[in-house]
Parts: sequence; C-alpha cells; structure tokens
Amino acid sequence: MTDMKTEGKTGSVPVFVERFNKHQKYQHLLMMISVGMLMFTGFAIKYGHSAYAVFVVGLFGGFRNLFNVHLTMAVLMIIAGAYHVLYLLFGWKYRGLSLAMVPNLKDLKDALQHARYLLGLSRERPRYDRYSYLEKFEYFAVFWGIPVIGISGATLWFPDIAARYMPLWVIDMMRIIHSNEALVCLFAIALGHVFWVHLNPGVFPTSPVWINGKISLAHMAEEHPEEYERLVKEYAAKGIKIGEPQHGLGRFTHSRPLMITELIAYLLIFGWLFWVFIPKLFA
Repeated sequence: MTDMKTEGKTGSVPVFVERFNKHQKYQHLLMMISVGMLMFTGFAIKYGHSAYAVFVVGLFGGFRNLFNVHLTMAVLMIIAGAYHVLYLLFGWKYRGLSLAMVPNLKDLKDALQHARYLLGLSRERPRYDRYSYLEKFEYFAVFWGIPVIGISGATLWFPDIAARYMPLWVIDMMRIIHSNEALVCLFAIALGHVFWVHLNPGVFPTSPVWINGKISLAHMAEEHPEEYERLVKEYAAKGIKIGEPQHGLGRFTHSRPLMITELIAYLLIFGWLFWVFIPKLFA
C-alpha cells in the first residue's frame, strides 16, 4: 500500500506524498556518509604512491589518522546495514511483509522496454510501480556489497586472526576482492546513482526525496505511473478526486543544454575512470 501521509494540499488534493519515512532517511544518511568516506580514504590506502594519496593523507594529518577514519567508517557502514535489517524485521512484524522491492518478471519486461525506448525503437516509456528495476538492482547491489566488502575488510583488519583459519592465498584474494568491490561501488555511484538522484534533468540540481522524504504527484506520475494510479484509486475510495498533478516537474526537465552538457561530462568522467583505475585492478 502507498503511504498516505501528505503535505501541501490544493483543496483536499495532496501535492506531496511521503516516499521515505524518517528511518529510511536516517539509514540513507548513514550509508551515504560511511560509503563516501570509505571510498575517499580507501583509494588513498590502496594507491599509496599516487598524488591523490599524498593529498588525502595530508588532509588527515598523516596515514594513521586516515586509516583510523577508514576503520571508523567501516563500523558505521555495518551499523547502517544492521539498522536497515532490523527495520525490515520490525516492519515485517508490525506492518506485514512487503514484496515491493523484490524483482519479478515485470522488471525484466520493463528493462527490455526501457532499452527499446532509449534506442528509439519505441515511444512508450516503461510503466514503473513503486520501484523501478534500476532501483531494485541498486538496492540489492548494496545488500550484496556490504557483506562482501565487510567480510573482506574484516580479514584485512585482523590479519593475525584470519591467518589462523585461512590459507595465505585466501587472504590475498580478500585483498583483491575488497578493493575491486570498492571500485565497482565507485562506478555504480558516480555513473548511476548520482545521475538519477542529482543530475537527472527531471530533478536537477537534486531530488528532494532523499532530503525531506516527499515526492510530488507530478514526479510520481512521471516516474512511477502505476503507483500514482493506485494512489488515485485509494483516494477515490475515500471520496477524494485527484485530477492532474498540481505540482510541476523540475524546470530543467526539457533543458537541451543541460542534457548535452551532462552527456559530455559523463563521457569524460567515464573515460577518465577507466583510464585511471582499470589498469590498477590487478595491481
């Protein structure tokens, strides 16, 4: 069921609908801070002889301080992950099991339709429900990533303990897994998440959802039409009629200069990331 909390009304018609509650916002904030700092400090540790590492170590006043911050952020990331798991369990107990985030056959159809739309083979965009296949993929990537990077990181944090139970080749493998998973995370965030949340012309310069947890009806109708239609029916059952969305989309939604600028910027960033990091994957 769609959360019915609203803010801002035109008569009895909602303008904004809650998409993320306070717990979800706190979890996102903890994850954003911890993962961001882990990558910022972690690549300075891995590529210790680079100019980037020299700069970052200088910011923290020495390698020991940087390393301690890295370990602290690792603990914070685990806390954020545990917070989310407990949130899910309590939600299951008190609100019932929700399968909204679970991938299904429709997601595969949506992905194929999205590809057709982007290639110009169809003028019809996929009709997403509460979560698109991209959001689901990103969500489960985090579920996969935290255990992988957490276990491999713990092995490197406590090598003496790990050596009692693991052969040396496994510990070496954990070192490779740890940094490579971080690199995959960097690509996913820099080339995917940041675009959809901040640089997408429909929400530029940022989506307010991650800040206040609320989404406008216009944004919902554009990005999550099936959820919007369900909301309309829910309000209709309460005797409230929702017509056209009362709050416009972002003013940069159809800005061609922004689209061209972002396309060029992303091509340059994408090329730079591959040029710099791919040769170091096996370093």
